Amino acid sequence: MNSDINWLTLVVGVILIARMDLVATGPVCSDDYWPCTCKVVNTSAGVNRLQIHCDQIRYVGIVKAVFERTPSADVHSFYMTIPETSGSMLEYLFQRSIVRNIYLTCQTDSTIFKINTYSFTSLKNYLESFHIDNCDLRDLSESEWNTFSNFHFLKSLTFSRTKKFNKDNLKYFPRQWSLTTLNITHSYNFETLFSHYAVHEKFPRLVNLVMNYCPNVTTSAEYLEMSLYLLRIGFEIVEMNGNQFSDVDAENILKQFSYRSEETLRSFSLRENRLTQLPNIDKFPALAHLRLDNNNFTNENFSLAQLNGSRLQTLTLSSCNLKNIKPHALEVDGDHFQLKLLDLDNNNLTKFKYSVFKNILRKMADRWEDPGVIHVHRNAFDCDCHLAWLIVDNRHLLRHVRGARCSDGLAFTKLWPSQFAACNGTSGQLKPRSKHP
Repeated sequence: MNSDINWLTLVVGVILIARMDLVATGPVCSDDYWPCTCKVVNTSAGVNRLQIHCDQIRYVGIVKAVFERTPSADVHSFYMTIPETSGSMLEYLFQRSIVRNIYLTCQTDSTIFKINTYSFTSLKNYLESFHIDNCDLRDLSESEWNTFSNFHFLKSLTFSRTKKFNKDNLKYFPRQWSLTTLNITHSYNFETLFSHYAVHEKFPRLVNLVMNYCPNVTTSAEYLEMSLYLLRIGFEIVEMNGNQFSDVDAENILKQFSYRSEETLRSFSLRENRLTQLPNIDKFPALAHLRLDNNNFTNENFSLAQLNGSRLQTLTLSSCNLKNIKPHALEVDGDHFQLKLLDLDNNNLTKFKYSVFKNILRKMADRWEDPGVIHVHRNAFDCDCHLAWLIVDNRHLLRHVRGARCSDGLAFTKLWPSQFAACNGTSGQLKPRSKHP
């Protein structure tokens, strides 16, 4: 009995040593990776691994040859540009190496993408993200789509610039038990995935959805709303940037998300759309981050009042064409106020008025353990007497204002109370100071 245990211990030890050999010696690049390039990178986990780029190859067989002549390695990221006449991805492409993240880009959007059933077999227990860009996917068969079902730990799947795609093939999507993030960018026809092919059954753990710059979504917002209604998924992070949504589109889409994601949605992004006012988010008590940069808000309708009752921590409104913010427009219900960052960078603001900023800055300053800040980089402010309330009477609030500069480039932190003496009626270039402009 003891001899059996000893043999078992020995075998397990040999296996562990063999597997650890990839890491114990440390990642090493060599000339054998030519014509691909290799470098050692430090990952977010603090571990050194290899990053391989194969951008100047004539056919996929070269990549297979590279991995056949190089030693086994733990590759963090593999990048390849697929030549237009490359043909199918070959079987057992990476041989003995581990590859955790794959980024494939087709040379032109007419490049036919084909997968061999055994192309990525060796990666089934290691691959974490798969990104395919600028490829023609119309000819992918059911067996080729099923290649994705071999990835037991795939967390992120990305399709970008996928313009030539047969939407009927979406029914061949295999079930991905571990997938948490689906990223669709600059692509067509993928919105049909949500209603017709039961994405909640295909990706039962999906919590992060990215649909950015998708032209079909723009022209079929009503169809997308209906599709979202059918989902049985509680999303945590959603990005829908650059889809040219109007205020009505945004309200309707948020309404559909509220049916399943009311208690789970933590981050929502609607950057680069056609919004003119803040969307209503009162149905999302867990929402902490709202990003609305590069929209076109009207100054008359702009107000944070719609955030009353919310628990937002981040609100980004950079490049939103704001110029004259109305008095009290930034006031939010104090009982639930948790805003840590209000980003107003790159707008057209010229006044930093008491009636606009005093209340919100005080609330940010009152949270001693976790105070908030307002970003106002790239706004050219008039540094006249209207600033006396901040520079003279409330200088302690300056620490909660980042990037504030006068129209001549002088930072607010370089302004001193003595420079505002003229605001008390004495002589000087500054205009006489009113009580609280």
